[in-house]
Amino acid sequence: MRLMSYNILDGALDADGTSRLALIAELIGRLDPDVVALQEANEFELRGQERRFELERATGMRLLLGLSPSGYHGALLVKPGFGIVTCCSGPPGTNRSLVEARLVTPGGLGIGVAGVHLDPFSPDARLLGSLHALPGPPGIVMGDFNSPRTDDPGLDAALSKIGARLFARSGNLEGDVDDRALRVLEAAGFVDLYRKVHPGEPGVTMPRLGLRFDYIFATADLAANLVDCQIYEAAPADRASDHLPVVADLDVA
Repeated sequence: MRLMSYNILDGALDADGTSRLALIAELIGRLDPDVVALQEANEFELRGQERRFELERATGMRLLLGLSPSGYHGALLVKPGFGIVTCCSGPPGTNRSLVEARLVTPGGLGIGVAGVHLDPFSPDARLLGSLHALPGPPGIVMGDFNSPRTDDPGLDAALSKIGARLFARSGNLEGDVDDRALRVLEAAGFVDLYRKVHPGEPGVTMPRLGLRFDYIFATADLAANLVDCQIYEAAPADRASDHLPVVADLDVA
């Protein structure tokens, strides 16, 4: 089972109206995931949901759209062969977006999947957002957490370059990085899949900032079957978004 998390930046639309949706579809096709969590699926609900259906046609996947009052919508893409038991959007007050689904793999395994895009400004809101997105085992939480981990290699050097205004979004009043939104997942039994495979690597998913904001977490029962987890950097990822996609492979039926 291949998982993918990807922030596609403003609905894959540039300020001049140029669409990057074909690049997003190309990346998804190249990586061939079974389930994708998309963040910033902006305008996917407009004009008869034409962008939603365009991406479905291009990928051959079912798109589950989670609307947010902010306009920063979330989505899950699900490959044919996976059953969709339930799907819902989470409370908007603590997330940019939260979309949750109960899926059944082709082999009959039921898995809870939550795609999150946590608040970019408030550590407290990010913590609440994580608490809302806690499926029972076996479960997956993936998305843009808008926060690095305090133990990410190279973090201090990266933070020294981003300026006080951006650092304040990641920190607390004492001037420390506040990563409780990530720690609460681990306290609930979830495993950071990239860090499990790459304990000594920074894992940058936002090249412009040199930080890791994008994660795939899985409950311990699924993480025990982890095959690999990578950040995809090859073209056209450099042009498709300001984030890089994260991909994880689990050996489950």
